[in-house]
Amino acid sequence: MANRPETIAGVENVDLSEMTILVTGATDGIGRETAVSLGRLGASLLVHGRDPEKADRVVSAVESAGGTAEALLADFLDESEVVGLAEAVLDRTDHLDALVNNAGTAFATGALNDAGVERTMAVNHVAPFVLTNLLAPAVERAGGRVVTVASGVHRRVEMDLAAFDNVEAYDAFDAYSYSKYANVLFTYALARRLEAATSNCLHPGFVPGSALWRGGRPLFKWSLRILGSLPAVMQNLIGKTPVVAAATPVYLVASPEVAQVTGAYFADVERTRSAEGTSDESLQEALWEKTLEYTSLEGEQVLTLTD
Repeated sequence: MANRPETIAGVENVDLSEMTILVTGATDGIGRETAVSLGRLGASLLVHGRDPEKADRVVSAVESAGGTAEALLADFLDESEVVGLAEAVLDRTDHLDALVNNAGTAFATGALNDAGVERTMAVNHVAPFVLTNLLAPAVERAGGRVVTVASGVHRRVEMDLAAFDNVEAYDAFDAYSYSKYANVLFTYALARRLEAATSNCLHPGFVPGSALWRGGRPLFKWSLRILGSLPAVMQNLIGKTPVVAAATPVYLVASPEVAQVTGAYFADVERTRSAEGTSDESLQEALWEKTLEYTSLEGEQVLTLTD
């Protein structure tokens, strides 16, 4: 069908029946559509979310689509739960063919989590940073792919490492933009550390039907909910439906065309350029080291630069 992510991405005939894939934030929006699409291609899905009922519904949807799935729960504000998610994945497989870092949110008010990280940065960047480092050996063994859902809004800002723990004069859109800039920098730094696996990121577009702004201010949150309830043709005039937005992550997971591509940024199923400042390797490395300061990762848990 033309309105499926895999068809838009041109991978509807790709067979993923031998692949095990973790999709984070898979209970709503882009993550849900990505998981179901990959299920239709035959993959075995590990479906991450916070709400057990919603996660179970996605598992059922993946299975109805022809794949297999299992729900795994974790709150990305809490590093111990992120570590627990990684352990749960590794209990099930030592070869992970793809990790889709999709989970994301934006908080209306500024506050720090228990590790002292601004909450939007904690969920959108620090959590996938920890998860990816812990799962990297399994992805490397599979010669797999790490796909991180960033956003074009990273272009609004220049990276400020103080955004990790500064909530003075907090602005929700700025906080989200900083976290997405961090996603892009992380993708490029990760690509230099992986040997057999690849690391790419993407801009999914503006998606009114996403649950991204569930932590936002009520008026904005309800406005997006109304937009997200409009017919698909109208949503695609304003932005993108989750189905259309999921095409690029599905492409990066499934397409043979990008099997050897790493350290790249994509939008609308095509490689494009991220903001100029994201190519600064010294900034990428500064972000990597800054992030480590807010995690409990140590020793062999941390990826190092390859020769």
